[in-house]
Amino acid sequence: MKQIPGFEPGRAILSDVWGFDPFPITKMEPLEDALDDGRVGEDTAVLLLKRGNTRLALLTEQMSYHHIAQGELGGEPWMVSF
Repeated sequence: MKQIPGFEPGRAILSDVWGFDPFPITKMEPLEDALDDGRVGEDTAVLLLKRGNTRLALLTEQMSYHHIAQGELGGEPWMVSF
C-alpha cells in the first residue's frame, strides 16, 4: 500500500462499500439569508469550510447524519467528513 506522509492506514476504515450516504451539496445561499428568515438560528452549530475567500457553513445537525458532504466551490470539488 502506498504510504502517505502523516496518514496512518491502520487507523482508517477503508472499504469499497460506503458506510454513510454522502450529503451532496447542490445549492448554496448566504448564511445571512438563512439567519434572517429564521431557518437557521444564531445558536445553530456549524462546520465551516474555507477555500480562498469563500466560506461554506454546513449544519452540524445534518453532518451528524451524513458524516460526509461534497460539492463544488469556485469550480473545484471539495469533500468534508465529520
